Amino acid sequence: MPEQTADYIGPSFITVRYGENESHLFNPQCATLVLLEWIKKICNVKPSSNIDLCDEKGNIQNLGANLQQYASNYVSSRQVYLVLKVEKGVSEKDPNTYTPLLSNKYMEMDYGDLLTRLTASSRAGRRDRSRTNKTPRTSTSTKPDKPIKKSGRGTPRLK
Repeated sequence: MPEQTADYIGPSFITVRYGENESHLFNPQCATLVLLEWIKKICNVKPSSNIDLCDEKGNIQNLGANLQQYASNYVSSRQVYLVLKVEKGVSEKDPNTYTPLLSNKYMEMDYGDLLTRLTASSRAGRRDRSRTNKTPRTSTSTKPDKPIKKSGRGTPRLK
């Protein structure tokens, strides 16, 4: 087991719920595009479909706007997310429509008014297009107090 230091992040995973109360663990320490493709494969979603994730409070993660970034910048480790099918609006002014891929029976039982919140998100959709690119979460690890200086071999070292 690796030694835990101040910079140690630990194991990283998210739980994704879908279908008939199924769930699967995914590692978000990869490009968002890769994570979404694995979610489609495991959750039996057509490869051509657009999907996203929302947390248990209904906050849509907008992962499609950050496909080349690490997914771990946009989702929180050890949290539960629901798979959403995203249907793009016909025009720029039309909102996206979000449909949970967890069966209605379990949506109602476990998440009550989440469908109402997702419908409200669909209506709010594209009012403010500047909000689609979230600011990545920052690491809570400590940074060195001293500036980093490049050594002769191309590897950084502390001054």
